[in-house]
Amino acid sequence: MVKIDGGRVRALRESKGLTQLYIATSVDVTTDTVSRWENKRYPTIKKENALKLAASLEVDLGELLDRDEAPEPDSPETPPEPPEPAATSMADDGPEQVTTPAATGAAPRPTRAIKTALIITALLLSGAALALFFMGRGQNRPLEISVRRIAPPHFVAGQPFPVFLKVDAPADEPRSIILKEAIPPGLHVVTALPPISGQDKKDNSIKWLTKVRGTTTFAYTLRSELSYQGTLHLDGFVKGPDNATAEITVDGDRQSTSGVHHWADSNRDNRISDEEILAVYDLAGSDQPIGIDMELIEDIWLGDGYVWQAQQQRFAVRE
Repeated sequence: MVKIDGGRVRALRESKGLTQLYIATSVDVTTDTVSRWENKRYPTIKKENALKLAASLEVDLGELLDRDEAPEPDSPETPPEPPEPAATSMADDGPEQVTTPAATGAAPRPTRAIKTALIITALLLSGAALALFFMGRGQNRPLEISVRRIAPPHFVAGQPFPVFLKVDAPADEPRSIILKEAIPPGLHVVTALPPISGQDKKDNSIKWLTKVRGTTTFAYTLRSELSYQGTLHLDGFVKGPDNATAEITVDGDRQSTSGVHHWADSNRDNRISDEEILAVYDLAGSDQPIGIDMELIEDIWLGDGYVWQAQQQRFAVRE
């Protein structure tokens, strides 16, 4: 058990724009429990929950601990030994004969030193067992989840383009995860599916807190400023309950360059081929869930190509 500073927990959560529901889902407790932590009604919590709480707030556990926490009281003193039994005599008028364990065949009583040694040994063994228990609970086990990013190699400044995240998880039961993507400077998120759980304004990142099983696709649409030029770099990671203090980096595409070609035109030949439109449908479907202009993509595919008209800020389809 550890003692946390509820006020510090609340301040960190609010500074990051996170809700109590977000924290509760991440730690796997109720929102009422989170509220009691922050109001110092439950100042002492399980170390396992404290580690998850620190991970959801993206801080070290030490930043959440109560600085004024009093040390644990010393162990109570060992009670005094009972007095040794008095010697007995054989007869009132005869010489006093002391009855010894050897004479009676009874087992010898342990001395005070032996008892003290046994108590100390038991305490040491108990402490070692507790230490091993908490060390085992705190160690990060491998996260059986991987994430691959699929992003177009190019985009047109001022025009929306999608980024997809393919999450592969075991199919036996749902796994809780935190999926985070850092949005490059000069770009903003138009929409996301499923809707994001929160956005950190400090590093302009978006987060999903959800459960996954099998293969799940996350997607978001970006739009840059009209004056954007150059190559943007994408970065992200995933966390799970078995590695709450560790981050697994998202694999796959990491950069995209501004230009004059439609993002679905992967080979930049000013056309959208059968293979290219099938790839778009495989990822995004046909119902424009994240603001993709599927009608324009289909028109380019059916037509004789396209050209980017910078003055009008639009793609013109060749008939």
